[in-house]
Amino acid sequence: MIVDPDFLDHWRTGMVVDALADPMAPLYILRLWAHCQERRSDTFVMPARGVKSQCKCPADADVFEAALIEAGFLKRDGATITVLGWSEKNASLLAAWKNGIKGGRPKKNPDETPGKPTGNPARTQPEPMGNPDETDKRREEKNSPSLRSGEDPARKRATPAPVEIVPASVLVAAGFDAKTASDFIAHKAAHKAPLTPRAWADHQREALKAGWTPVQAAEKVMAKSWKGFEAKYVRDEHPPTRHGPLIETFRQRDERDAAEKVAFLTGRLPGNGAARPAQADFIDAEVTDVTPRQLG
Repeated sequence: MIVDPDFLDHWRTGMVVDALADPMAPLYILRLWAHCQERRSDTFVMPARGVKSQCKCPADADVFEAALIEAGFLKRDGATITVLGWSEKNASLLAAWKNGIKGGRPKKNPDETPGKPTGNPARTQPEPMGNPDETDKRREEKNSPSLRSGEDPARKRATPAPVEIVPASVLVAAGFDAKTASDFIAHKAAHKAPLTPRAWADHQREALKAGWTPVQAAEKVMAKSWKGFEAKYVRDEHPPTRHGPLIETFRQRDERDAAEKVAFLTGRLPGNGAARPAQADFIDAEVTDVTPRQLG
């Protein structure tokens, strides 16, 4: 699927964003185009609610379809919709599919009618020396690209499985705002480290290990142009405080605990939620006169 570099900033994309008041609108359009590629067509019988469901748009179905039609991404004719511009933009892809059905790309020069050669006259070939079967086998191995490279000709290339990308809605549920979520997903893709479910789990684990939130870790990755986040990268750094309180050190924790104990024992602060005992609880015996006197 071909997407123009200025797709996110194009005025038609901006119209859909403004109409829905949703910065995630470009993602809905990409899902519609992906559906065209999967079905190898730009025309479908689909109601407005079907378009909304296919694009996973939270807006009202009629409002969403009206925004796509006004911006020139969609056309409706009764129960049939047409995704405008997709077939023109992906003409080379459609041609490749069409040629594949016919057995491949057509040859530039058709095969000539076989006949008697007009070049050098035929000559009697000399009798082969040695074992002709062995000679043919060596010639075949020499001319075979797969055997020259050491590859097994019987092995078939497996089609790579499509990469599953964590949607931005999952990141938003983890505390990201919509823009930071889409920027982080795009950053990972640009660094050839897509945000797969496993990569997302690793990101959260490393952020927790470092005492950072996933949002803080993602912002650090984008600021440093890293492929991913690891706790050892920020071993001597404190996480930024604008997303949460600063993590206190062990020394600060011990000093705080000691101060609370002193305050509790001196009556300035009740400790651990317990009320300070009354003064009478500390005096449970008769006071004896211990004034020093000289004997004799």
